[in-house]
Amino acid sequence: LVPNKFDQGQYLDGVIHSSIRYGKDNFTRHESLLHMWLDYYSGYVHDASFPRIIVRYEDVLYRPASVMKRICECGAQSVKDDLQLIDSNAKGERGPHKGGADLVKALKKYGSESRWKSILDGKDMEYFREHMKRDLSDMFGYKMP
Repeated sequence: LVPNKFDQGQYLDGVIHSSIRYGKDNFTRHESLLHMWLDYYSGYVHDASFPRIIVRYEDVLYRPASVMKRICECGAQSVKDDLQLIDSNAKGERGPHKGGADLVKALKKYGSESRWKSILDGKDMEYFREHMKRDLSDMFGYKMP
């Protein structure tokens, strides 16, 4: 979120900015990666006037059967009881996807609170506490560090 010792001199205003390019002339700019997340989800949570389902990646990763069941029930459908998980890289092993995360690697990589705490330093955590919207963090079940 904020520059560390490896980013010295690259971010003059003390924040690592973020942008998304959706197409040649379609892109968005955000103050930070956190603000990109906030802008994206705020639109769905606060501004959307249509029905929507928001699914957290970690819920699908840890509880795929129960998440799929709830999604299907929301759409007045049923889910088969024999949900099968495929433990391989969904994008294959070619090009930029070579060595990608299979289910076990994804669980290890994204599921460890100690891992993300080791990546984010004190300044990142301070920035997070200062800028995170409490209503969104509560709704998604994210604890403020």
